[in-house]
Amino acid sequence: MLSINEKISLRQLQALIIISAMGTGVIVLPRRVAEYAGSDGWMMVLGLMVLAMLIGALVATAARLRPTNTFIESTGHFLTRPVAYFLGIVLWAKLVFSAGLELRAFLLVVHEVLLRHTPIPVTGATMLILATYAAIKGIETRARVAEVLLMLMIIPFALLLVLALMDTDWSNLQPVLTTPPQTMLNGTLRLGFLFTGLECLLLVSPYVHPEKKMRKAVVSALGVAGIIITIITVLTLASFGRGVVDRPWPVLAMMDMLTLPGAFIERQEALVFSFWIITTFALVNALVFFGGVLIKDCMRRKKTTHNNDTHAQSHPPSRKNRIWQIGVIISAAAVFVVAMMPWDEADIYNKMDFVYLTAGVFFLVVLPIILILASKLRGKKHLALLIFAAISLGGLTGCYDKVEIEDRAFVVAIGIDKASNENERYTVTLSLPAALDGGEGESEDEPQHLKKASGQTITEAIKQINADTNTQLYFGQAKLLVLGDALLEESDLVRGALGAMDSHPQIARQMHILASCTKAADILAANPPGEALPGQYVTAIYKDKRKIGGTSFLLNLEMLTTQIKYTNSVLIPSMQVKEDELDLSGAVVLKNSRKIGKLNEDELRGYLWHVSDAGQGAVITAEVGEQPVPFKVEKHKAKIRFAENENNLQAHIYVELTGRIDELASGSALLSRPNFREHVQHKLEDAVKDEILKTAHKMQHDFALDGYNWLEIMRKKQYSMYQRHVATWDEIFTKIDVIPHITVTVKK
Repeated sequence: MLSINEKISLRQLQALIIISAMGTGVIVLPRRVAEYAGSDGWMMVLGLMVLAMLIGALVATAARLRPTNTFIESTGHFLTRPVAYFLGIVLWAKLVFSAGLELRAFLLVVHEVLLRHTPIPVTGATMLILATYAAIKGIETRARVAEVLLMLMIIPFALLLVLALMDTDWSNLQPVLTTPPQTMLNGTLRLGFLFTGLECLLLVSPYVHPEKKMRKAVVSALGVAGIIITIITVLTLASFGRGVVDRPWPVLAMMDMLTLPGAFIERQEALVFSFWIITTFALVNALVFFGGVLIKDCMRRKKTTHNNDTHAQSHPPSRKNRIWQIGVIISAAAVFVVAMMPWDEADIYNKMDFVYLTAGVFFLVVLPIILILASKLRGKKHLALLIFAAISLGGLTGCYDKVEIEDRAFVVAIGIDKASNENERYTVTLSLPAALDGGEGESEDEPQHLKKASGQTITEAIKQINADTNTQLYFGQAKLLVLGDALLEESDLVRGALGAMDSHPQIARQMHILASCTKAADILAANPPGEALPGQYVTAIYKDKRKIGGTSFLLNLEMLTTQIKYTNSVLIPSMQVKEDELDLSGAVVLKNSRKIGKLNEDELRGYLWHVSDAGQGAVITAEVGEQPVPFKVEKHKAKIRFAENENNLQAHIYVELTGRIDELASGSALLSRPNFREHVQHKLEDAVKDEILKTAHKMQHDFALDGYNWLEIMRKKQYSMYQRHVATWDEIFTKIDVIPHITVTVKK
């Protein structure tokens, strides 16, 4: 059995490498690369992948120089024993410090997102105890577990990636190749903390069988891990665009925004957390294991063999080797001390960068080169030491805080209004699926599914509602946020409300946003036909886009907060109550977080023609003679291109519509008219063009506001033009010549 001789196969080595490579850094990598290169960040990840493969090949080559010897023996053979012991101590310190930083970063996220009431030392100690136990069981136990875990991760992770592919805006990856090469190179080199753990390849050779193909196995494993990391980064950048730099852990946020068909999961990012726990555990376990190996090798006596065999066989440590077990425990204790130091996220990644640029570069690049050169010199040990000196000078989940489901009140919709009392600022209305006892503002005339309270802050109002109910409010299933009309008139109230929603740990980023034509509470009080609650009703409408085709659009919390930060304008779809029924009607226009006007239903449709698929399901009426001819849009494509002439900037809007004529009797005299369909097509094209121009005139002259986000489109599609006009865009926008190009195809 392999468990007796403590050897692992190359396939098992690859499984260990892939899982360890998907460590803590992957969760923050999209934000880090975006900080350096914006939409070109994914190219930096490709560069990191190639660099990791080259480094892996170099380290594996150095490890294979004396494949059956330990790191101390091999290094001592080429660079003398004292140098080998010194390097062993430094490498042990590097492994311990790296493991502590990785564990600290992991614990901060777990404490913030999952286990808020569980002390960090408890979670850290639990993780380290498990990692230490697995390390003491031996490398083959680790390898077998890695094989099983890797297979368990592949299928659900692939499913999540497929779902993410369906809900991304690929235009967020534009513009391309706008980052200076020196910036790309600098960022790539500074993100080397992702290589944490690769130095363990210097120690793994005695445990691998066969050793001859280890370099190829290492390079291919790093290539697979790099491809996975690149895909994750591309999807995250495409999901958030420039907003990715505002997300502490963007990969978790992206996964939380996915909608799993038929699933009712409180925290969807918990599934990603399960993968991340596995990878972090594997990495910490590896660093602790090899830390123990280094302590054992430094404490063992020099081995002598018959016939002066320079390739003395150094057997891997047995699971009963007490010195090795003590070394593992000492390493784990040191890791715990490092992890418990009071570092925040910025400190952690700054120190990771420092460790990589110093000890990391030395053990991954400098030392392998020295060992390879020393092996070529054969016997010229003093020359090898001289080269060495010269180059050295230059160079968890848990349920601690669980709440039973019967003790929770699931909030499905939230309404925020300006408080009528001068001593208070906000009135918060919550829609719940069942009536609760108590609650401020409850009366015989008020629907029993609503709970309302007022306060100086959103948090204060919610706290009052929570205190007056016999269950604990839970916002993880909230589907809708409604902002009252009076609230939207004051920018400070809008910013405060959105800030409270954005920072709430339970509220999902994909929660729909609507503006009420009156009070937000009026929307939540209405009873939609055939539906229990407005939150569920609006969600169902947005899932079936044909219900809102050409009359409204989807806006969620993520989109809203990003637009407010990067532009001074945003459109929020509005809703009103008509005879106790909810009616989507137009949009509210915000500038600098304050309402400056509205678009009615026709004007909103003129806006939506700019957005592909937004007009699908819309009905346009063309007047042919004195008879109206309704046309239902089945396909809608839109494209915007900007052009410059001597006098002004032009916005060319290309719209293609395909659909059918509805409600026209088969025997109608109109059908027999010559060129009837061509005539209808021209009428429809004129109608669409007229709607586009009317809305554009209102945006340019009434609002003086780029509500279309044309500047962002120009940045993505025509970057050189964007650079010329970004400084004076507010003035330029009001003078742009809008030129619609409409093509309508009427199916027979």
